[in-house]
Amino acid sequence: MARTKTNKGSGYNQNKLHYDLDFKWRVCQEYLNSSETKIAIQRRNGVQCRTAIVIWLRQFGLKDQIKPLSLKEQLSLQMPQPKPKKVQFEESELDRLKKELAEANLRAEAYQKMIEIAEQEFKIEIKK
Repeated sequence: MARTKTNKGSGYNQNKLHYDLDFKWRVCQEYLNSSETKIAIQRRNGVQCRTAIVIWLRQFGLKDQIKPLSLKEQLSLQMPQPKPKKVQFEESELDRLKKELAEANLRAEAYQKMIEIAEQEFKIEIKK
């Protein structure tokens, strides 16, 4: 691998690494012919720029390939993610309030029925 370090000027890319074309081509081919991620190949070959392989693929006119997810990544997507405590608290509060509302509605129906029965039996008007 031939890489040279340039230290021109005082701009943003002060210590930019340059790789020769053969090295870039070999890394691109290694990526395209394997099932490994770009990051894994970059680390193994000592490439420091995170977007280097993407840039090199474009330079060579090659298309990036979509790699299938590893088993670990697939499982992590399928497993339900734990809910934050705030969401759990809000859900439990919502459940509690729903139960209270159902009880209040039952109580109101019971009072209504008691009033109807009292009006029929005692022949008095309670509701106005």
